[in-house]
Amino acid sequence: MLPSKLFFLNFECFFCFCSVSCSSRFFFFSPNVGRAARFLAASAAAQAPVNVTVVALALPAYGEATTRVWRALGVEGLHVGCGPALRSGALNSDLASPVAAAGVDAPFVGVDGLAGGRRYFLRHDATEPFPLPDGAVDYVYAEHFIEHVPRSGALAFLRDARRLLSRGGVLRVSSPDLAAYAASYLGDGSFLAARHRLNGDLFDLPPGAATLNNIFTAYGHGRGYLYDYAEFLGLLDEADLGCAPERAAFRESRRIPDVAAAFDGLSRAHESFYVDVVCPPREDRPS
Repeated sequence: MLPSKLFFLNFECFFCFCSVSCSSRFFFFSPNVGRAARFLAASAAAQAPVNVTVVALALPAYGEATTRVWRALGVEGLHVGCGPALRSGALNSDLASPVAAAGVDAPFVGVDGLAGGRRYFLRHDATEPFPLPDGAVDYVYAEHFIEHVPRSGALAFLRDARRLLSRGGVLRVSSPDLAAYAASYLGDGSFLAARHRLNGDLFDLPPGAATLNNIFTAYGHGRGYLYDYAEFLGLLDEADLGCAPERAAFRESRRIPDVAAAFDGLSRAHESFYVDVVCPPREDRPS
């Protein structure tokens, strides 16, 4: 298949792109679709791949040697629920392709024309095992992904992420912090007021309960599961990974500082908790 050029030139294209790509599952409901489309178009424009070449690729054959193939391509990590943010040094993955408009209908593609060299994208449901061998990557990064899938899907993802991590690898997870929303709703309301200023006018909502309900329903969270830090630790315990969680912060990590600094999205900093899950070599797993 010949490479295809991709140009996002209008808001309608941006809206279609954003509606299927954000954190794997983005469902939009609003009484004011026109204003929403313009807002989402502007948001997607900041990150959407523009004027790039998309090339269909053959997925490396599954096997022990596959890890060496990925490393030769410069892939050290897995970026889950990437949406339009295709990162270098990682295999970017989502349920829908952020470069589908290029007309290259292939699950695995290379994207050329971005600073930093070729980016790799794999269309995949992250609640199913990835077609990668055990220990294939040094890190798995998932920003605002787990809250979009049912709890059972989050457990499946965590267990497969553990399988994929190399010796001493790190799983970095961030998610909207339910505790922050609840505390603001029951307290002084400052956090919700700031959130309302961010997108309340878009949805024609008053501050308070209406804004809170919108946050929990307008972004695909309706079929997922919302977490605070303690609830996420409970999910880790249930997954039984044999790994140690470390509370982290926006663009701060003791384990993978470069990844955190490059990947953590600024627009999500105020509402998220961050966790680095450090996985020891399998033979050193605590009994």
